[in-house]
Amino acid sequence: MWSILAAIHPAKCHRERVWKYKEHTSSLNFDTIMFPVKLADIPKFEKQNTISINVFGFNKGEVFPIHISKHRFEQHVNLLIMISDNKKSHFCWIKDLNRLLGDQHSHRARHFHCPYCLHGFTKERILSNHLPYCQTHGPQKIELPTEENKWLHYKDIRKQLKVPYVIYADFECLQEPIVDSNESDQKTKKTTLHVPCGFAYKVVGLTPETSNEPVVYRGADAADKFVECMVKEQEEIEQRFKHCEPMIMTGSDWQSFKKATICHICKKELADMRVRDHCHVTGKFRGAAHNDCNINYKFTGRIPVVFHNLRGYDSHLIMQAIGKVEGKQLNCIANNMEKYISFSLGCMDFIDSLQFMSSSLQKLVENLAKEGSSKFRHMTSHFGEEQISLLLRKQVYPYEYFDFEAKFAETLLPPIEDFYSTLSGEGITTLDYAHAQQVWQLFNIQNLGQYHDLYVLSDVLALADVFENFREICLNYYGLDAAHFYTSPGLAWQAALKMTGVNLELLTDVDMHLFI
Repeated sequence: MWSILAAIHPAKCHRERVWKYKEHTSSLNFDTIMFPVKLADIPKFEKQNTISINVFGFNKGEVFPIHISKHRFEQHVNLLIMISDNKKSHFCWIKDLNRLLGDQHSHRARHFHCPYCLHGFTKERILSNHLPYCQTHGPQKIELPTEENKWLHYKDIRKQLKVPYVIYADFECLQEPIVDSNESDQKTKKTTLHVPCGFAYKVVGLTPETSNEPVVYRGADAADKFVECMVKEQEEIEQRFKHCEPMIMTGSDWQSFKKATICHICKKELADMRVRDHCHVTGKFRGAAHNDCNINYKFTGRIPVVFHNLRGYDSHLIMQAIGKVEGKQLNCIANNMEKYISFSLGCMDFIDSLQFMSSSLQKLVENLAKEGSSKFRHMTSHFGEEQISLLLRKQVYPYEYFDFEAKFAETLLPPIEDFYSTLSGEGITTLDYAHAQQVWQLFNIQNLGQYHDLYVLSDVLALADVFENFREICLNYYGLDAAHFYTSPGLAWQAALKMTGVNLELLTDVDMHLFI
C-alpha cells in the first residue's frame, strides 16, 4: 500500500517515511484484499482502483519481470519485490525503471526498457514500435547471442563417439484393485493401482567383455531395488571410466597413421603435426587426428538408461523411489508436471526409446526380425534358436490377473479369459493362448513368477537389440550415436548441422525475433 501511495502521491522529501502518505490511505480500495498483499491479488487491486501495476524481482544482480499488468490505466506503478533474510517480502516503488536497468548495459548512454522483456533501446521511438509485438507474449527474460557468438555450426564431436555403456530396462506391475475410490462425482474413475513388482535390466558395453549379464528381480520393493541397482552400476561404470586401456597398434595401423591426410574426427586436412587417437575402453587405434580434435574427442561420462515409453509409464514408477537417494543430483527435462522427456540421477540419463522409434516394442521387433535372427545379438547370447523363434513373436501376459503378489506362486497358466484387458476391451486369441502354453512348456516354467521373469527379461533383451541396431544405423549414416540424445528431433538437428557443414547466423535483434 505504502509503495503505491509513494508513487501516486510522491513526497517532496523523505519519501521513505510512512506518515507522509497516511492522509491518502482512503484513496485506495483494498476491499476483499488481505494484508500482506499477495501477488495473486494484484489483478483484483488493479480493477478496484484503475491503477496498473508491474512487479519486478531482483536476484544475483539481475532484474526480472514477475507480474506485468494487462491493463493500460492512466495511473501506472512499477514495483520491486525484495526478499529479506527472514524470507519476508517487501514492495518498493521503482521511481525510474530505466535507471534501475541501466547497469545491464556496458555503455552509459540512456536506454528505454521494455517492461515485458526488459530489453533496452537507445531511442524511445524504437521502444514504442517494439511494444505491440512484445506485449502479446507476456513477461519473459530475453537472452540473445552477441555479435561474437551469433554463428551456429556443428561442433560437438563427442557425439560421434559410441557411448561405451548403455543400460536397457523395463518394469512390470501388479494391478491392485481400488475398492473404495470415493470418486463417483468425478469423470475419471480409478480402478487399479499400479505397484512395481519386478524389473529387468541389461548393461551393454562396447564389446561382449564389457557387457554384463542381464539382471532380473521380482519383489514388493522393486522400485527401490531398481534405483539401488542403478546407483551401484553407476559407481562401477565410473570406476571403469577412470581406467584407460593402453593403445594397441598393429602394423596396418601404423601404415594407416603414416598415410593419413585427413583427420578422422573433423574430416579436415591434416598438417605435419598429427597424433594417434585410440579408444580408452578397448585400446584400439581409431585413426590419425589433429591434436585439438583428439583432446576434445572423449567420452562425456554420461550413462543412458533406456526404457520404452519412459515418458508415459515407467518414469512414474521410478520417481516414487528416486527421491530417497542421497548424494546424487536429480535433474529433469519435463513436457509438463506429469510427463518427462528425460531425467537424470548423478551421471545417469533416463531416456525414452519411444522418442526415437514411435511404435510398440513388439512392432519394432517384428520389423527387425525380417532381417533375420542375426540382428538379435543379445537375445541369441541368452536363448537358444528354438526359444528365440518363440520370443520374437507377440508375447501375451495377463496384466490384470496379477493383482496380488501371491499369484506368482501359482503353478498353472491362467485360463484364456484371464488374459482379457479392460483397457483395450479385448482378450487374446486361441492362437495367442496356445503360444503362451508352448512358451510355458519349452522354457520349463514352474510357476507364474518364472513366467513374469521370462516376460520382462525378453522385453529388455528385445529392446536392447532394437535400439542397438538403431544406434548402428545412425552411426553408419550420420556418424552420430543416438544414445547421446533425448529425442529424434535433437538427433536430426545435429545430423543436419554435421552433414551440411552449414554456418547459420542467429538473430541478435529482439524485434527480428518477435516479428518471426
